[in-house]
Amino acid sequence: NHDELTLEMVTDEERDYMYKVYTKDPQAKINVGIRHRLAPLLENNRSKIELMNVLLFSLPGTPIIYYGDEIGMGDNFYLGDRDGVRTPMQWTADRNAGFSLANPQKLYLPLIIDPEYKYESINVETQQMISSSLLWWMKRIIGMRKKYRAFGRGEIEFLSPTNSKVIAFIRSYENEEILVLGNLSRFSQPAELDLEKYKGYTPVEVFSHNRFPEISERPYLFTLSPYGYYWFVLEKERDRVEGETKIPVLNIDSWNNLLKNRTLQKLSGQILPPYLKNRRWFESSGRNIQEIRIRESLEVKVKKMPTRIIILEVTFNEGLPELYQLPVSFTLEENENLLNDVPKRGIIAKLNIGDQNGYLFDSVYAEAFREHLLANFRRSTKREVVAGELQYSAEKSAFENLELEIRSELVSTEHRQTIIAYNNELLLKLYRKLDQTYNPDVETIKFLSKRTGFKNISTYAGTVSYNIKPGKTYYLGILQQIEENQGEVWDHVKDSLERYFEDILTSIQEIKVERVHGDIYEPLAYENFPDTIRETTGIILPERIYQLGQFTAELHDALSQHEDDQDFDKEESSLHYQRSLFSGLQTLTRTSLEKLKHILEDLPDDVAQEAWEVIGMKNEILNSFKDIYDHRIPVMKIRTHGDFHLKQILWTGREYIMNSFEGDPSKSFSERRIRRSAMRDLAAMIRSLHYAAYSNIISPEYEQQRKEGDLEAWAETWHYYISRLYIKGYLDKAEKRDYVPQNHEDFKILMHTFLLEKALSELNYEIENRPEWLIIPIRGIKAILKHYNN
Repeated sequence: NHDELTLEMVTDEERDYMYKVYTKDPQAKINVGIRHRLAPLLENNRSKIELMNVLLFSLPGTPIIYYGDEIGMGDNFYLGDRDGVRTPMQWTADRNAGFSLANPQKLYLPLIIDPEYKYESINVETQQMISSSLLWWMKRIIGMRKKYRAFGRGEIEFLSPTNSKVIAFIRSYENEEILVLGNLSRFSQPAELDLEKYKGYTPVEVFSHNRFPEISERPYLFTLSPYGYYWFVLEKERDRVEGETKIPVLNIDSWNNLLKNRTLQKLSGQILPPYLKNRRWFESSGRNIQEIRIRESLEVKVKKMPTRIIILEVTFNEGLPELYQLPVSFTLEENENLLNDVPKRGIIAKLNIGDQNGYLFDSVYAEAFREHLLANFRRSTKREVVAGELQYSAEKSAFENLELEIRSELVSTEHRQTIIAYNNELLLKLYRKLDQTYNPDVETIKFLSKRTGFKNISTYAGTVSYNIKPGKTYYLGILQQIEENQGEVWDHVKDSLERYFEDILTSIQEIKVERVHGDIYEPLAYENFPDTIRETTGIILPERIYQLGQFTAELHDALSQHEDDQDFDKEESSLHYQRSLFSGLQTLTRTSLEKLKHILEDLPDDVAQEAWEVIGMKNEILNSFKDIYDHRIPVMKIRTHGDFHLKQILWTGREYIMNSFEGDPSKSFSERRIRRSAMRDLAAMIRSLHYAAYSNIISPEYEQQRKEGDLEAWAETWHYYISRLYIKGYLDKAEKRDYVPQNHEDFKILMHTFLLEKALSELNYEIENRPEWLIIPIRGIKAILKHYNN
């Protein structure tokens, strides 16, 4: 019965009380009920409205929402009978609320003109544009209710909290157990629940996916805000892990219905979240996914293989949403040749289309899809799709000597982008993370290839983009010409370090480690290295490190020479900018050290001891950062690489080659395009060299040698001299440039600031992703402070 609030089923005393609470005007009464919409009934209190809807959707039965309640419409009970809640629906702020084009006097019932609820402010169109509106909240909670079958079909078991102002019950169906809590009071309330029956379960809040402490035999304490509420899924850890290892199943009647109705709901709600979490290219695996929405779906005509490029919008419980590209294809079970090329991590679901049984998988594993992409580049295809245009733009010169017979090879699928090589001549990077801002990788490679004389780059050959009308563009991938190379510089440095440590270990009795205390920011030539260091490092790597410094300077020159280009012009640094840097560094220091403090008990004793030392250096770190705003440093800010390290650069045997300019993956595309100090790239490379020095010796095979041979001190010594040589190479090339401080003390302040900032960021990263490498940023922070103070 979805008439007005009917009070036939209550006692006379209860009815009298409810009239007093809910009817401010006697005319709002009708028979034994109240003729109000939900918002006026609850005094337009958003918290009460949410709580009432949460309870409505939680209780057994089919919920009915009266039109207008989803946007908080008002009523006009002065119209008499039930007409007060039958006024025109408020769609827009236009004439007659968008309900009718008729003369307003001809409407059967008048519009709401109450100042609090008038259609100019309360309407669907306005709320559609505001993500925090009641309409969007209702959409989300309806979607969440549909996700769990327990709400529609489950049993209900009321619990008995010690606090009578809190309602609590369990909805259960098959393997779903959902705990519902609601605070009926206008004040914050605690509630203790006896949940011993669910000992070993973990409450997972359904909207944020935050995991609460595990339930034990003791009463479980909750605190609820005024009119607050919770929906918890009670989840067993063992069931959760086992469930994630199974390949999910989807059943549809045709390929066209893959992204419709319940199939879409299951795909976006149950299948894609765990699939994305286990992909290394998904950059936010540490965040809780709240919702996945299909933003765009582009049908792609691949021979004998239904294929779509899907653009996913992933919303998290905190922070901004992110966009990801996921090309998906269907193949039959009997297609063994193709399935043999698809690893288990590439299979999204078992997909049955009518009587055809097969698999839904990531298209990049299919050679037919990879060939389809290149064929479109050859033809520079433009094709109208959905709400825009899929465009392949290519440089003709890239295809002049390319054979018609193409072999494609997946070089990498587990990094930030998927890399496809064609005949070892062309390289296609399919971006996984997308944005409607100009992709900095595409922008920078195109700029360096076409507008500068910088040759040390994998040359731009084309892009594939999805252009949404009007004028919004997703860059889906970039095509580049492959330069012959001998691999990443990281691997060459690691090989050299392996020989270095082997030499140290074989002659440990004859030589003593060179203890270093000097100025790490002062450039140093190889010929001025101590004899011991020259003997152990050799000549080849130092020559390459000096060359790497010069290469870095040449890159910065190329990025800063076109002041007429609004995307690559320079900006002058200011004291205000330097002060804002300090503010951000304060926050970074506090959050990083707090995270470190929380995991101390999980660390090995020796690492925990050094971690405590770093935590104790908090004031020293903050005080050292103050130098950044002591005075204005006269230097220009330029477009930088943003994620400059040894793995980003290739070695040809004679020179260095850059092939990626994506920038810091933790930052948005627009933030990566901001002008910054060139010293950030310099500091990032020095930190990368420190990682290389330690990555060899922290492996288990060196454990005994570390105890006996003081290998950490040798690693620090190597890094001290190699870093100064790298700075020497850089300054010999860029010393007089306006993006380099001309005063050594200013140079030292900037380098110290950005080195320490980078080490603290690394500390954050290792805590969340790789605790076994935590010793590297810990040692880095200690060394940076020691050298700066000296």
